Amino acid sequence: MIKEFPKNSNIPPKIGEYGYYHCEKPNGLSKSMYLQRHTHWICELTLPDGSKVKGRAVHYSLPEAKGSAPFISQHEGIISEITTIVEDIGTKF
Repeated sequence: MIKEFPKNSNIPPKIGEYGYYHCEKPNGLSKSMYLQRHTHWICELTLPDGSKVKGRAVHYSLPEAKGSAPFISQHEGIISEITTIVEDIGTKF
């Protein structure tokens, strides 16, 4: 079963926080869960060594590092810029 986003997650994500991405699992998604997972933000992250990485998809952010779990990826580093929102507005159920 797919875990819900944490209750204290920030949607849209916030600069200065850790970014998280929930991988898509094809079966068992309700309409609201599907739409929630298909709206995401493309972010630039600052890594612990100070270098930057661009183009990371983020569903939500948290002020603390919770780590990764099955179907959930915590990106390395913190969000330094939010460049684009990607919305799935054509989904039909």
